[in-house]
Amino acid sequence: MTARRSVRRADTEGSGRVASNRHPTFSFARTWVAAAVATMCAVFWLQGAAASVQDAAKGYRLAGTLAVGADYIALLQVPEGGQVLVRAGSVVDGGKVLAVDSREIKLALPGGVVVLALDGTVHTGTAPSSAAVVSRENDDRNRVYTREVSAEKVSRELKAAAGASSGKPAKTNELVAAQRVAAVLDLPSGSQIQLVQGQPVTTADAAIKRLQSVFGSDVPIVTLDVNTPNGPGRVYLMRVTTPSTP
Repeated sequence: MTARRSVRRADTEGSGRVASNRHPTFSFARTWVAAAVATMCAVFWLQGAAASVQDAAKGYRLAGTLAVGADYIALLQVPEGGQVLVRAGSVVDGGKVLAVDSREIKLALPGGVVVLALDGTVHTGTAPSSAAVVSRENDDRNRVYTREVSAEKVSRELKAAAGASSGKPAKTNELVAAQRVAAVLDLPSGSQIQLVQGQPVTTADAAIKRLQSVFGSDVPIVTLDVNTPNGPGRVYLMRVTTPSTP
C-alpha cells in the first residue's frame, strides 16, 4: 500500500510538473500569434499608405530635368495631359512644386506630399513647416539636417524672429529667439545653434545676427553646428531661387 501511494503521489507530482511546463509553451504560442497578427496589420497599413501615395500622384510623371544656373527646372507631365516646365514654387493643377533637383521633383498635392523620380518611382515626402524652407531632409539618425532655403525669406524671417523677442526679460528673450530660429530653419524644437560657418555663437540673438550677415553675402551653402534633443547635429542650408512674392 505504501508503495502504491508513493507511486500515485509521484505520478500526481509528475503530472503537476508536466502541466506547469506546458504553460510557458502556451504563452509563447499566444505571443507568437499576436506578433504575427500585428505584423500582418502593419503590412496591410503600409500597402494602403503606398496605394494612397500612388493615387495622389496618378497622372503626374517626371519627364526630365534641366540645370539653369545653380537651380533646376523640371518637365512635368500632368493629369490633364501634356507637359509643363516647372520650378520650385510653381503651382500646377492644384499642386505646388516644393523642390526640384537633378533626379527628383517634390510636389505638395491635396492627397499629400509626393516625390517623383526620373526612374518612375514614387514615394512620400515631408512638407516643410517653415515658409523659408523649400525642401528638407534628415538622415536616419536625425543628426544631419539638409535644408534648401530661400535666402530672401530666411533673412525676412530672421528679422521677424529678432523683433519678436525684443523688449522681453533676458531669459525670456533668449528662449523666444531660440524657438524662432528653430522654427525658421525647420529644426527640432529646443535646438540651439553652437557654430555658424565654424564661428561660435553664444546666444540665439548672436546666431541670428551671424546668419543675417552670412545670408547677406553670396555664400552658396551655410553650415551650422547645433545641439538638438536628438544630440549634436550638423545643418546644411543651401540657397535656392524662389519666385518673388509681393
